[in-house]
Amino acid sequence: MDKRLVCARICSHLEKSKDESIRQLQSLKQSLLSESKSSAGDKHETARAMIHQEMRQVNDTLVRAERALQEVNQIGESKVSPVRVASGVLVETDGPWVLVGVALNRIDMREGHVYGVSSEAPLAKAWHGAEVGDVKSLGPNQLTIVALH
Repeated sequence: MDKRLVCARICSHLEKSKDESIRQLQSLKQSLLSESKSSAGDKHETARAMIHQEMRQVNDTLVRAERALQEVNQIGESKVSPVRVASGVLVETDGPWVLVGVALNRIDMREGHVYGVSSEAPLAKAWHGAEVGDVKSLGPNQLTIVALH
């Protein structure tokens, strides 16, 4: 599995997430503008506050997606041949692959599954410094590190 292809697939996934967040923000802004003042002022203010809260949550999601895109692009451009597990390394195991450096759901590739874990995640910390041939835990499973990309 090529690290650049994995990163490109992840970027595509993150772009979709980013686009969806932008659409949600636009929709929420429209809802906020169309919220008309009624005689029941408390209901109006509550509805506006709820819309603002949802906008903050969607904006946080958008910011995380943009940050993850930057991280994945940097990982994909890296030309270093790693010898130990660290941030930015694609870890090939005898099971699923693991990309250390960006948290995301499972990405399905033709060659297998890739899981993304943040550099701060317990799994990334437990695997940090591991080398080819080491056996590491992923949940209840024991996985052998086959290669580092």
